[in-house]
Amino acid sequence: MADDNSTSAVFSLAMISYSECNEIQRNQYYEYEVPRLDLQQCCKALLEIITFNTVSGEFNPQGDRRSMCAKICSDHLSERYTDLCNTAAFLGHMNCLRMAHEMGCPWNTRVPCHAIQGGHLDCMIYAHKNGCPWDAETCATAVRYENVECLKYAQDNGCQWDFEYTWCEALVNGGSLLLQYLRENWGPETLATAASGGHFQILQYALENGCPSSVTACSSAAMSGQLNCLIYLHNNGVPWDSDTCIEAARCGNLGCLHYAMSNGCPCTAAAAYEAARNGRSDCLMYLHLNDIPIDWYTCLGAARGGNLNCLRYTIRNGCRANEETCAEAASYGHSACLAYLHNHGVPWDLRTCIGAMRSGNMECFQYAVRNWCPADELTCAEAARLGGLKFLEQLRSHGVPWDSRTCTEAVRYGHTDCLIYALNRNCPINRWSCMRLALANGHVDCRYYIRDYFRSPRLFRLNFTAKRLPKYKRVRARQRRLGRRI
Repeated sequence: MADDNSTSAVFSLAMISYSECNEIQRNQYYEYEVPRLDLQQCCKALLEIITFNTVSGEFNPQGDRRSMCAKICSDHLSERYTDLCNTAAFLGHMNCLRMAHEMGCPWNTRVPCHAIQGGHLDCMIYAHKNGCPWDAETCATAVRYENVECLKYAQDNGCQWDFEYTWCEALVNGGSLLLQYLRENWGPETLATAASGGHFQILQYALENGCPSSVTACSSAAMSGQLNCLIYLHNNGVPWDSDTCIEAARCGNLGCLHYAMSNGCPCTAAAAYEAARNGRSDCLMYLHLNDIPIDWYTCLGAARGGNLNCLRYTIRNGCRANEETCAEAASYGHSACLAYLHNHGVPWDLRTCIGAMRSGNMECFQYAVRNWCPADELTCAEAARLGGLKFLEQLRSHGVPWDSRTCTEAVRYGHTDCLIYALNRNCPINRWSCMRLALANGHVDCRYYIRDYFRSPRLFRLNFTAKRLPKYKRVRARQRRLGRRI
């Protein structure tokens, strides 16, 4: 049903009468001093939709208008109405556009473009506010037709736009309104975008005409490897900072890095870290040869990124890795880096096993456990917290101790399989604390299992395994349905 409080667009009686007149009658109409009626294809198509719904006998005055067009879409005349919204937007018939949308006529990204071509901002605004999609072609159409108002509205409301195309069109047209609009709204991000995309002509125009600048422009050029833009920016006094070298090293742009450092750009150990983290071994070597310090943090970056070549270079050149380095390699699942660190005497601690479990990497975990990486009761508790039954089994098979925290963490997070494994292997448990915790967190399966385990421990120890857990759940559910005391 339609909303009684909603308002809908309708044709005026004058327009309906005018549409029924022949050509002679229409000419006589304009002999009088009356408002001019613009009867176009969109108006005729909408009147046909109304007529079809009326003649078919299926018209419901209290029904939803959005179904009116759908009755025609199944007919062979459906193609006549697919572009109805586009036509109304192009002609600037706001009333027709609104009626077409309310009757369920389809629209797409071409509707805003047609509104821009016709110069009808109101139609574009209506389409956008009522959910009509748009894309980068919307702004491109506004640029092509130099419709600054539509371009401004689209940009202010988050429509995608092509930076290069917009500026190139503005520069080609010289002193156009579009270029004036862009100049009034430029800022430091204009230089940064032009530099990162390598748009040298736009960059040159912006700098020569007083566009505001910042250190972001140089770092953007270095990040994208636009050496000519970086040189031009520096020669024209645009400032830079350590981020320029950091971005060049992170993205592996050795040419930009060499130019920046050769011309006095500040550089810190953070650049070496980014080079190692992202596997830029050539940039890492260049930084080291130019007296940029590499330390344990550089090793940490190589371990995080899993870049064995960079890790090998840092270790061979005197970097002192520590327990955190091994933990990071395991946390990010880089088993080759973990093995290299261990083989070169880098110490590790229980964070290595915990990091491997958290990343879900069994290869790193098995390597650590088999090579006697330190692990204790906290490691087993963490495995239970994560629901890693395979990790818990591996730890116990290598003699890692556990305590009541293992059962507590399994109950806290509802990992019944870990709880079953622990209880069936005589893991200590704080019975009543776990019962209350299971009830508080809504893990009734854990609660029932603990209760029944202590009610008949011999039966459960001998016969109950994780494979029988689904059957156990069904039995307990049936007992609850029958109203038995649980």
